[in-house]
Amino acid sequence: MQPGRILGHEGIGTVVETGSAVKNVAVGDRVILSCISACGACSYCHQGLYAHCLADEGASGIGWIFGHLIDGTQAELVRVPFADNSVYKLPEGVKDEAAVMLSDILPTGFEIGVRYGRVKPGDIVAVVGAGPVGLAAMMTSGLYGAARVIALDLDANGWSRH
Repeated sequence: MQPGRILGHEGIGTVVETGSAVKNVAVGDRVILSCISACGACSYCHQGLYAHCLADEGASGIGWIFGHLIDGTQAELVRVPFADNSVYKLPEGVKDEAAVMLSDILPTGFEIGVRYGRVKPGDIVAVVGAGPVGLAAMMTSGLYGAARVIALDLDANGWSRH
């Protein structure tokens, strides 16, 4: 990462300008930004492995570029590469506090913890670390039929046995 890089890779906001190639969102749309930028055309994108996109700003195979290879989302304005594959309109009534969780935290817990963990009906799932991503993994384990979810964490703040 270059000194002076603006950090941040989660984002929600309102579109203020689009490039000529952008077709799926328009000025004024309230949107969520994917923390992973994906061209949608390379072999990895065709497999649904967007984090391995080969077209990202000259760093092939690194879909996470916000705040890393380009300026990130902790700014007033953010340039979003591959906007048609990385920006999604928010439905009316979705609050910012809920929407930002969909930008990175929930999908990370679900994809890495549940999908890559191959959770299936009847499984007993152990989640190590009950922070935001761990909580997302716990919540989404039920989508794939986990019979029981066990959380392990060293921080006892707020936890009690029920």
